[in-house]
Amino acid sequence: MEIMLKLELPQHGITGFICSAKESHVKQLSTSELISWNSKVNRRKKFDWLSARISAKIVLCEWLKQEHSTNILPKEITIYNSSIGKPQIEWPLIIDAPILSLSHKDGLGLAIISNTVYSGCDIEKVKNRHPIFTRYFLTPEELEFLYLYRDTLTSQVSFDVLETILWSAKESVIKSIPSNNNVSFLEVVLTFEEVKSKMGELKFSALEHLGKVKYFIFNSYVITIATIIK
Repeated sequence: MEIMLKLELPQHGITGFICSAKESHVKQLSTSELISWNSKVNRRKKFDWLSARISAKIVLCEWLKQEHSTNILPKEITIYNSSIGKPQIEWPLIIDAPILSLSHKDGLGLAIISNTVYSGCDIEKVKNRHPIFTRYFLTPEELEFLYLYRDTLTSQVSFDVLETILWSAKESVIKSIPSNNNVSFLEVVLTFEEVKSKMGELKFSALEHLGKVKYFIFNSYVITIATIIK
């Protein structure tokens, strides 16, 4: 396994990792995680799932060592989903676990943690998307921006990249919302002036929440991290 990228947003107390796990890292799973691993049939989905959990264990072990001078084995950490599908952390410690968000794509697993703000993450492959799908997740105002803006795009940000940024941003925002409300993509409203570089920031509103989304372009993938500020 190679740790491909470390992410840090120190102003929000967020740390993250992206990695691609191999079958030899199954030994880092807890007993209950191993049962879940063995129950999965689709090989691609198995390794997506594994990579996200290994990334989480890496960042959690590092956080415990740095913030609490505590060492723990990865297999002593269990990552499971709550009744509303949010990742939860279980470990044999009296230390409160931080907020965890996971995402995965094409064998890459992304995990971020924060103990100060509600946050969510997402990783998506840059690709051309059908206009019907684009209309499914963008508001009319966002669609207008997308199509008006394509004539001013730079070499760093193509139309497909911009579209992927908007899609991934909405995914990460929905993950950041702590309640069990079923938030639709059209209830997440993005505001921005321009997207012309490989790193940037969008603002959002969703239900009663306000926040920001950081985006990064990594090879042929878009990574987004949403944080709620109000």
